[in-house]
Amino acid sequence: MGITHIKPFISTEPMAEEKAIWDLKDMLRGRTTEQLEQEVKQDVEKFKTLRNSLNENITPAAIKDIITLKEKIIFDMEGLQDYYGLNFTVNTKDQTTLAKMTYYGQLATDLGNEMIFFALWFMHLDDKNAKRIMNDKEVKDYQYYLESIRKAKPYTKDEETEKILSIKDITSGAYSQLYDILTNGFHYEFDGKKELTQDELRKYVFDTDPEKRKGAYQKLFEPYVEHQTLLTEIYKNVVLDWDNEALKIRGYASPLSVRNISNDIDDTAIKALMSTVRKHNKLFQEYFALRRDINKKYGADYENSRYHIYAPFAGESKKEYSYSQAKELVLDTYKKFDERFYNAAQAIFDANHVHSHPQKDKRSGAFCSYLGGLIKPYVLLNHNGSVRDVFTMMHEFGHGIHGVLAEKQKPLMMHAPIPMAETASIMGEMILSERLLAESKSKEEKSTILMHLLDNGWASITRQIYFAVFEEQAHELIRKGATREELDLVYFALLKEQFGEMKISEIYKHEWSYLPHMHHTPFYVYAYAWGNLLVLVLYDRYKKEGKPFIEKLVNLLAAGGSKRPQDLLAELGMDPTKESFWEGGFDVIKAQLEELKNLH
Repeated sequence: MGITHIKPFISTEPMAEEKAIWDLKDMLRGRTTEQLEQEVKQDVEKFKTLRNSLNENITPAAIKDIITLKEKIIFDMEGLQDYYGLNFTVNTKDQTTLAKMTYYGQLATDLGNEMIFFALWFMHLDDKNAKRIMNDKEVKDYQYYLESIRKAKPYTKDEETEKILSIKDITSGAYSQLYDILTNGFHYEFDGKKELTQDELRKYVFDTDPEKRKGAYQKLFEPYVEHQTLLTEIYKNVVLDWDNEALKIRGYASPLSVRNISNDIDDTAIKALMSTVRKHNKLFQEYFALRRDINKKYGADYENSRYHIYAPFAGESKKEYSYSQAKELVLDTYKKFDERFYNAAQAIFDANHVHSHPQKDKRSGAFCSYLGGLIKPYVLLNHNGSVRDVFTMMHEFGHGIHGVLAEKQKPLMMHAPIPMAETASIMGEMILSERLLAESKSKEEKSTILMHLLDNGWASITRQIYFAVFEEQAHELIRKGATREELDLVYFALLKEQFGEMKISEIYKHEWSYLPHMHHTPFYVYAYAWGNLLVLVLYDRYKKEGKPFIEKLVNLLAAGGSKRPQDLLAELGMDPTKESFWEGGFDVIKAQLEELKNLH
């Protein structure tokens, strides 16, 4: 994919392709991994001695000292884990690195168990003294952290039980590891090629040839059908492990509530989100029909089938962007939006914290990772030159900008809850699309961008919410002893609701086994929908208010994880518990669809 005639920001001088390799030494801040590990262990021993100081008369200053020491331990321990984790992403065959990841994962759990006494003590402290501490200026920067500890009280057990559950989580995580081992071992023969990985096969679902798209999907799901009994048992155990702890031990109202409470979001807000998205499923049905009609005009004819959900725009331009050109475009676009966004993105490049290109044994996809204000965020890309890669760079640097803006917060308070974590990244995509649309010279260029936005909207909003709806129903059915066939029927019925008159092959009944998020992090997926739809609402406000709204956006991002999401939105006069709030996001999607219609 690509956009032609975009000249103002791209040098016409030929240049060698720039490649970025990140420097991970900053993670260790001048120490070896052995020295850092020893320091963490010494700090934990020091932390344990503070247990004797915990009493109802403790001063807020003493509480602050305890928190800051715990914060340092967490920061250093995560630095060790991320050092090896990031190394692993660029060389997934490195067994030494994998072994270190396992070792430090276990060590983090063990050390966390040795420090759990503080949170348990504070959550059971009497209300009068808890308020005395939380309202004191000494702990102002950690107030939300302390409030969060208190909120967990109804779902927290005694220290011994919590340690047992923490250790249990390591071994129960084996179910998702088994899922990965099994599914990552699936290899395919397709299009005359042998031993294709899933990533290599998945590329064909975007192919210009309808028969290849169809064949790729059929081939993709074959091993999931072959191994459906084992896959079902793995998923059942993931669900039962989650539900047994959540409902029988901790006493949550529902499996979904666990995720909501960890995100500090009311159940009513998530229900409003899910309900609003389901009401608008026909909007994307209309888009897929329109895209099919447009493609037909450009000579690409195919049936109205789920096999062709990723059919590319047959009229798209083929311009490619070198990594240097993409970098220049991303930085320039952020600079035109706001100097602070540009400075934050430039700081990540200047720190050599980017790994830019594909290489052997490097993981696919892209991400941004950051610890705290002492270390600039790291960004992993797999740049191949398409306009999609430019949007990916804009997206991941949005995450990085979020991290840099939140540096004013203490490390414990930096990370926004998962549903808010996509705010800067998707806003970056929106301002990039606005620029590209404005500078496009033909309807084909504009259509390419609009279809990218609408494809993204379906994949990140509607598709994700229907996954969450399936999860809710699957958890209930599995607790009642559901069979594989019953789960398949539920999933297929939701596909029918989502796609309307579109033809859906029976093979898609097995698609739910193919979704890794449900096996790794139950109910994680609604965060994508929340983040994407929220940004459309924010973007609409930005278009109406202009530059003054950017200051509000900066404040929202700079808050990091220091406030609950609903409180942050309340400061902007927004209430996510109301369906009318989410309707604003669909107004933007409707406008995008209308613009695409008008072009054709």
